[in-house]
Amino acid sequence: MLTRKQHSAIDRSKRLSQILANEIPQIANDYITGLTLRQIVDKYSIIDRYNITNKEIVRAGVSRALKFLLSEKELKELARVHNYNNGLNTLKNRDIAFWTDEEKSLLLKLNDVLRRPKGLP
Repeated sequence: MLTRKQHSAIDRSKRLSQILANEIPQIANDYITGLTLRQIVDKYSIIDRYNITNKEIVRAGVSRALKFLLSEKELKELARVHNYNNGLNTLKNRDIAFWTDEEKSLLLKLNDVLRRPKGLP
């Protein structure tokens, strides 16, 4: 059971998502070109612009707005690319000599997933 505070946060993120989809539809293009949710929030000063200090509400609002602006298929593919890039960037910042076997294996799996033809799991 959700608390009143949790319900309020969900409602705020839903309202914000509708506002963002209407007022800043270009967030979809930003996401497509590789910006993360955090970068989109920063680019448009969403926290200050809409006076919402809870970063999770803002992040959820941007995420929901993307669901209005992009198809489910596009979002799935973009999420896969974003996850790959985020993982790769994290690993790139470390010397490979210090990578664990698990991290090396993850990198290989990520490369494999991105190289699969579209439509294959």
